[in-house]
Amino acid sequence: MIHNEFKRVLVAPLDWGAGHATRCIPVIKALLAQNAIPVLAGSKSVLARLKADFPELEQVHLPDVEIKYSKNLPAWLAVLLQAAQIKKVITRENELLKGIVLQHKIDAVISDNRYGLSGSGIPSVIITHQLNLPIPRALRIFGFVAQHYVNKMLSKFDEIWVPDVAQTNNLSGKLSEIKTRKNVHFIGPLSRFENEHTQTQCKYDVAIILSGPAPQPEIMLQSILQNLPANVKQVIILSGNKYPIVKIREDVNIHWKINANDDEFSNSLAASACIIARSGYSTLMDLLQLNRNAILIPTPGQTEQIYLARHFEEHFGFVAMQQNEISVEAMERKMRELNLKNGFGFKKEGNSLNKVVADFMND
Repeated sequence: MIHNEFKRVLVAPLDWGAGHATRCIPVIKALLAQNAIPVLAGSKSVLARLKADFPELEQVHLPDVEIKYSKNLPAWLAVLLQAAQIKKVITRENELLKGIVLQHKIDAVISDNRYGLSGSGIPSVIITHQLNLPIPRALRIFGFVAQHYVNKMLSKFDEIWVPDVAQTNNLSGKLSEIKTRKNVHFIGPLSRFENEHTQTQCKYDVAIILSGPAPQPEIMLQSILQNLPANVKQVIILSGNKYPIVKIREDVNIHWKINANDDEFSNSLAASACIIARSGYSTLMDLLQLNRNAILIPTPGQTEQIYLARHFEEHFGFVAMQQNEISVEAMERKMRELNLKNGFGFKKEGNSLNKVVADFMND
């Protein structure tokens, strides 16, 4: 599609948490291996995260989507109520892209879930595993409208790259089932971690990974800390922010890792007996790469995470529970279940990312 080397490719992850940015790290490395020049685009937080790995690369600011979750409303309803704002951001992205292409001499664009970054006369790619929306029961009557809108937005991109494998028992399940699209490429799971991490001597009883928009990370943290089983003495919290915590048992030691780098993050998980996390897709790909399973607590009302938590429990040795089910007894039971799980049941095939990127650059 692009021809020749040293072409400038805009790489633009969504800013809903750090996962979209970190999973673009292997994509950026694959572009560099093809002698392309990645130009990084995103919100302030996204660019700050990518700068840690690629300080020499040019950066372009894009506006935040700024989706806000609620303490009381389910995630799908909170997003629905902000649909007009999301559509406005998509339109604004498309307008900004035209100027960015001219000003920064961009030859192609790779967007991670930023639906406004297509067109402008250059080849465009969107990275997403959500080809099919998990519609909540309350909205299924309107599901075809939402799916039609997503299909329309996806059709504006020249290629769709799915961070998964093309097999029946894959990570994203029905979310990435192909129906009529012919421009879909499965590029393999994407993770910022390059190698599996062998579990080391246990230092922590529980590791808690906090992710996603406020206020849900703090709500999950407080609920877990108030319901720790008696045998939990050492807890490490991996987060982008430090939250005030409720008073818990005096015999529990809380350790924080704020904005841990990749080595700190993987080492902390390797030294933990049990991991508790949201079921965001990027988190799941990282855990799979590190050869660790976890207790998954999906964000309330976020239908994609609810589906993925159930899918990973059924197929890959993880354990799922709902946030409103958290109690001392439930935590004890889920930890026992997790220990009984054997392996992931997932065959890691050769990653096709490098081939897909090479084809895109040279086709």
